[in-house]
Amino acid sequence: SALCTANSLMRPGNTNFPKAFCEFSLNLYTAPRFLSLTKQVALPLWPTRGIVAGCSSAPTFVKVYMIEEMDRLVASHPRVMWDAYLDDIQLTSIANTAVVVEILLRALADLRHVIENQWSCSVAVAKSTTVATKQELVAKVVRAIGPIAG
Repeated sequence: SALCTANSLMRPGNTNFPKAFCEFSLNLYTAPRFLSLTKQVALPLWPTRGIVAGCSSAPTFVKVYMIEEMDRLVASHPRVMWDAYLDDIQLTSIANTAVVVEILLRALADLRHVIENQWSCSVAVAKSTTVATKQELVAKVVRAIGPIAG
């Protein structure tokens, strides 16, 4: 996966994170894991792709990888509040029904493009959720964006 190399994490223009620290952290991350149980040790397991669940450096790796595009998304959609933790991204907007749907649709289209084309990932449709103050708004968003609405 692209997340396993310092060069892919350190994209051009992303100079706020020390590359030497990134390389050091990734070397620790890619070191072998040994599972043990009552005095028995399994053969080493080597991470081969992505960020392993429970990796203490995962939040930092994901932030470094996402920061450039997330900064652009935030600047491009000032009426949307963005909240991201690892690979969970939430978009929030406050406006009347017609306006909020349009605001969110534009932001979602831009986010989906980044997820699929910049990060080479996909939206986890089964985990997507739409929440709103009115059922009418939920229905409009779901009709507008389809399966990724959850």
